[in-house]
Amino acid sequence: MSEPLPPKPVIISFDDSHAEQATIAAPILYRYGFKAVFFIMTVTIGKAGYLSASQIQELSDEGNCIGSHSYDHPLVTGIEGTALKWQFYQSKITLEKLTGKQVLYAAYPYGVWNRQAVDTLRRLGYKAAFQLNGPKDMLEPLFTLRRIITSGKWSGNTLQSHIRKSFKSL
Repeated sequence: MSEPLPPKPVIISFDDSHAEQATIAAPILYRYGFKAVFFIMTVTIGKAGYLSASQIQELSDEGNCIGSHSYDHPLVTGIEGTALKWQFYQSKITLEKLTGKQVLYAAYPYGVWNRQAVDTLRRLGYKAAFQLNGPKDMLEPLFTLRRIITSGKWSGNTLQSHIRKSFKSL
């Protein structure tokens, strides 16, 4: 049974499948009792400098959420129809086979989305998708969840300031 979310929950997420996410970031998260969402570009699996299949499996087994970041990171506003569907279908199927778990979440490459991408992800069985700095679409709030890119050089106060500016309701 899942525990209720705390007030003002925060999601820690990583995109682009860099190997350091498993070798550096994940151990630090675990040390402080955190898990994260790892959005994977499946074209990079096993390539030098990127997550291997076993690292993705281990991240999943450790309780992290594995999500899709498409097959090869196209700008979704630049592709349509079958090409768009294939990007997220292929990624979803590959990651589900690898982890043995449903892949229900996606992050739009470059954080950019459009209505066709939302409709495609919904039809493929995704439950939510993440963008970057655009406004949340009130008709599709779960498919236009906002995130901010942070810097490892930020202090806690700087991070808090960016969160407050980006998410006024917090």
